[in-house]
Amino acid sequence: MDSVIQKVLYSILIIPFLGVLIYSIVEPEKSFLFGRKWQYKNEDLEPSESMIKMNRKISIVALVVIICVYLYFIFS
Repeated sequence: MDSVIQKVLYSILIIPFLGVLIYSIVEPEKSFLFGRKWQYKNEDLEPSESMIKMNRKISIVALVVIICVYLYFIFS
């Protein structure tokens, strides 16, 4: 019974992380500035293309790693 509760708990806790990572892959420009807009004076902030690509790549790698860890905990 304990393992079932742990699997449900892992499933509930991982959903927000997956949502944020998928949002970062789909909207890398907006996700890059999330929580950082207060640091800039100008409101027309545009991250560079290399920053957008790096943000997307990091999100994809993190998504794959989190899914692998999740599957490891579920099936072990």
